Amino acid sequence: MQSASKSWKSRLVLPLLAALASAALGGCVESSKGGDQGGGTGASAGTGPAPVVDARAIVVTPPVASLPLGTSQLLVATATLADGTTRDVTKDVSWSSKNPAVVAVDDGAAKGKLTAVGPGTAAVVAKLGELLAESTVTITDTAKLASVVLSPGNALPVVVAGLTLELGAVGNYTDATSHALAADVVWESSDPAVATVEAGLVKGLASGAVTISGTFAGVTGAIELTVTPGILSISPASGEGNVAVTDAISIVFSDDVDPATLTAETLDFAYQTLDSASGSQNPGPAMAAPAAESFALDGDLTYDAATRTVRFRPLGGRFPGHARIVMTASSGILTALGVAFAGLPPTYAFTTVAAIDNVFITLAVNDRPDYVGKPGEVVALALVGIDSNGDTVDLTDTAIWASSDGEVATVSNLADPRGALTLKAAGVTTITVMFETFTQTVDFLVDGTAPAPGGADATPATTLATSSITGTSMAFRFDMAEDDKAFTENLRYGVYISKTVTIATPADLESDAVTYVDDAAIIYKDGATEIMGAMAGLEPSTLYHLNVLVIDDAGNEALYTEVTFTTTATADATAPVVADKALVVSDQSAVDGSFKLTWGVADDDLTLDPDVFYIVYYSYADDIDTAEKAAQNGSILLFTYDQLSETFEFLPEAGDTIYLNVLAYDVQGNATVYTTTMLTGT
Repeated sequence: MQSASKSWKSRLVLPLLAALASAALGGCVESSKGGDQGGGTGASAGTGPAPVVDARAIVVTPPVASLPLGTSQLLVATATLADGTTRDVTKDVSWSSKNPAVVAVDDGAAKGKLTAVGPGTAAVVAKLGELLAESTVTITDTAKLASVVLSPGNALPVVVAGLTLELGAVGNYTDATSHALAADVVWESSDPAVATVEAGLVKGLASGAVTISGTFAGVTGAIELTVTPGILSISPASGEGNVAVTDAISIVFSDDVDPATLTAETLDFAYQTLDSASGSQNPGPAMAAPAAESFALDGDLTYDAATRTVRFRPLGGRFPGHARIVMTASSGILTALGVAFAGLPPTYAFTTVAAIDNVFITLAVNDRPDYVGKPGEVVALALVGIDSNGDTVDLTDTAIWASSDGEVATVSNLADPRGALTLKAAGVTTITVMFETFTQTVDFLVDGTAPAPGGADATPATTLATSSITGTSMAFRFDMAEDDKAFTENLRYGVYISKTVTIATPADLESDAVTYVDDAAIIYKDGATEIMGAMAGLEPSTLYHLNVLVIDDAGNEALYTEVTFTTTATADATAPVVADKALVVSDQSAVDGSFKLTWGVADDDLTLDPDVFYIVYYSYADDIDTAEKAAQNGSILLFTYDQLSETFEFLPEAGDTIYLNVLAYDVQGNATVYTTTMLTGT
């Protein structure tokens, strides 16, 4: 038994066809808050870093720093979390300087970046919630700047016309230390027609050589750069992921490229087939040895002079499996242009996927029984494709989504979250999804009306009632609810009990004094208009409040009318008595594949006859002759009450034998076993 949940999705709502053989009503009623109710799928927990709110301490690195005047340095803040792990929180803390006239610290885009403003010593403080950490920073004016070095980092000193290259400035001082220089470096280009520079960012304009200089505190450093014609961008981007074999590659060239060089002969590619045994689609160890095979284009080459863009389809559908397309620095087009992939990866590559054969719409999160919801919800839909290899592919972000009735629901075509359905008002809307030549539709029901407990014409006196009350157990019945949109058999029910507070509204379920009875037996009989339930583990001579919650497919919920009852002083310790334990098999029909089983009535001293319930078991071995063995070895054919026979549409194969038995339970869970009988198929 568990406490009332805060959300219907995670509340364990008992289905109509509950099977309680092994539980045997042996649980006890306890008020137990905390923990997941189970039953709801929800979203799986992420594997990302622990939240910052779990931080127990923070430190700043380095704790002591010394900088020459005018230089800069980056501080790092690290948090120790409750589980003993650490996390970089440099961008999460707030930074401040106790003496901004000595050292300034950035608390904006470049968090933790120090700038040496004036001589002296100042403390720099990092704050995360109530946690504080400091670094003591000393600014000196004794060391003199000896030289300035400009560097493109790990990149080549080459920039493609139309692209940019970021330079850094480092100062070497007379005390043998080196420090990044602050933003007041004065930058200059020797030929602004070839390249410009601003705050260290160089933009290539035209082919040629250019000298970029940076001056700080009267000391100048310089670097020679080469601006080349070449590629401004390639799409899809290198390593972007799976690309369909029919997709075109687009290459945008700089203004200096001669269109005459953009031919099928200069666009030289190679393909590599992936290791099919590994099933991997990622370049790396799973790749087979690169095939030294180039392939010509299929004549599908276009050039748009206005946008300087070449588009082509290098695959032509000739590699329907998984392949990797590669363009390296030795490819013909790069050799012709004299470009060494400046500003681009050393190898352009992407992985192809097989053609899509079929698509279907599904719920991105399986948190509901069907395409149904209530106004105000946002439901994530997904489009899944099946490719020619039989693999599934998520196509959600590449499909076009539409809703037939925007007043009922709208669907997002934005990148995040694409396919998200916002439910607005009651009604039905048709969701249409288009991908390439495929179109799929699904009707989504928006239901804003809660079920009617006991039916539309129900009265409180007949809706929910109790019976067979003992010192530790009781039975209850309620008329089935009705819903204007959901099928009656799809409605779900949950039983709630309290010793101290009333349970009159769904809000009352949030009280710590209200307990969700997850071990109550709820039994639904085909053709019946009522549901019978029983629970054990109650306290003797105690007043209880009881109610039932009903929920439809959309998550709309309603409570029945509360009833109260008082347990007696006497617990039920006696199992039901069966005068004739013989089971009778009749009407066996090989044509219909059915048989009828009849059993005798079970009488109990404290449980009324209509409240005694029966479980019919079968097994292919003679191992269900006790209650314990039946629950362990048997399979359930029927779970019922107030019934002494049933026709089953089930027969063993000809020559095979099954064993049948029945257990009778009172509301306390005391059980009596009948005598096992056999049935042999004909």
